[in-house]
Amino acid sequence: MKLIDTHCHLDLFKPDEVPTILARADESGVGKIISVAINIESAITALEYADRYDHVFATVGIHPHEALRTDAIAMDRLKDLGRAPKAIAVGETGLDYYRMRAPKAAQIEAFERQIELAQVLDLPLIIHCRDAYEDLIAILKRTRPAKAIIHCFSGSQEDADVLLDLDCHISLAGTVTFSNATALQKIAGQLSMDRLLIETDSPYLAPVPHRGRENEPAYIKLTAAKIAAIKGLPVEEVVKATALNADRVFSLST
Repeated sequence: MKLIDTHCHLDLFKPDEVPTILARADESGVGKIISVAINIESAITALEYADRYDHVFATVGIHPHEALRTDAIAMDRLKDLGRAPKAIAVGETGLDYYRMRAPKAAQIEAFERQIELAQVLDLPLIIHCRDAYEDLIAILKRTRPAKAIIHCFSGSQEDADVLLDLDCHISLAGTVTFSNATALQKIAGQLSMDRLLIETDSPYLAPVPHRGRENEPAYIKLTAAKIAAIKGLPVEEVVKATALNADRVFSLST
């Protein structure tokens, strides 16, 4: 079983670097990669990479930082892009009250529009949440998306428990390898294997020992190894479980 990076941003690398980055990922045992959109332009690029490489898949969505761009015209464009054969999720969308690059009301409206889009397209939803778990949970309780993935989870154990009760999947990134991430590591240790996904969020959040440098999909094996060590499992079990979960949630094998 090969690793699956469920969240990276290939469009944020230089185009001439992407073939080499994908080759290194293949050498590291990464079998599938999901390139996640943050706006319409990046969705188009992600779909181009997905068309070019059999093992790359794409999402369509608008990040909460760009919530003010989520008007009716943009949503129609996302809907069209979301019908592409290798568009496998809506996102990343959600709420970010840490940076606050868009007003809360605009973020909530953009998020709810994309929840509706995921329902219309019958696609899972990739959610970004930072310092906004209370509002996120309230929205999810009200809207009940069929499949939701909390990307790069950064909430509390209480948040995780509620999100799991709402049938969400929890995705862990390289942050779980950081020495100061004791709370997140404790959550990782208790997280049920059937709800666990892993990601790089590359080029951001490189795991130890690459912390502070540019991240890439090849490094996901370090996150898998850390989770395995936390759980006291062979790394092969984490690789297999997270890959099966990703295949199921995103319908990557159909």
